[in-house]
Amino acid sequence: MNGYLQQFDNAPVSSVREILVSGTVTPKRAVSLIEVVGKTPDDYGYLEVLKIREAVRQSVLKVMADHRLDALAYATFDHQTTVIPDDALTNPASDDGYGRGNNRRLSPLTGLPALTVPAGYTADGLPVGLELLGRAFTEAELLRFAYAYEQGTLRRKPPAALPALD
Repeated sequence: MNGYLQQFDNAPVSSVREILVSGTVTPKRAVSLIEVVGKTPDDYGYLEVLKIREAVRQSVLKVMADHRLDALAYATFDHQTTVIPDDALTNPASDDGYGRGNNRRLSPLTGLPALTVPAGYTADGLPVGLELLGRAFTEAELLRFAYAYEQGTLRRKPPAALPALD
């Protein structure tokens, strides 16, 4: 990212570090991201991360192959959403419960494609999603599954606050 940012003479920032210390990133997120500033793919720790990622990827693909699955389906979150605390924009140690119950990490971890479809609503009216994860290069198949699911369940409701699209 630094190389990309440095290509532009008039860019307001030239590094990820500048972005993170600018005050424009929520402090809690900036603190967690600043730990990776300056790291490179040549670092030993990164090799370990890649090895773990590949092991998880192979495990997922093996389960799919063993059970002859075209995709995996799971809830995007398995926990009620949390209220954003008043100090979320100023407190780097804010206890906002961010990410609690987040099941959307499998796709980024494995590099496999995924998409989320509307699956219904919580008791207090918040949307619930169902994530579909497929093998590499099966995006078209995932879109077909998602469309069939959406048409078969009719769980999606247009937002009440916005006008319908033509």
